[in-house]
Amino acid sequence: MLWKHLRNRQLLGRKFLRQHPLLYEFYGKEYFYFIPDFYCYVELAIIELDEPVHEYQLDSDKKREAILKQSGFRIIRFKNHELNEIHKVLDTIKSNFINEIPPSPILGKGVRGIG
Repeated sequence: MLWKHLRNRQLLGRKFLRQHPLLYEFYGKEYFYFIPDFYCYVELAIIELDEPVHEYQLDSDKKREAILKQSGFRIIRFKNHELNEIHKVLDTIKSNFINEIPPSPILGKGVRGIG
């Protein structure tokens, strides 16, 4: 449901990837492998949808979130039932954007999509 609003740069021109694997070096020692629900490179934003299973893995979620935040990512979490009010979810995501998207050289216009 959320993907149909994020795909094809529909949300203020940001490119989101769905379940794209991320591999990061952590303190030069360990590698950290993670597959977020949605990921936007330009914003270093990760969107996670918390299904009921997350209630049983709070410790591992907190550890993973701490590592991602130390790497510069912002994590935006939603409970599945919040998707019933998709406009609020999209507004929350947009309010977390901090970077400007340059005009498209192909289209010669500004940002694709108006969100």
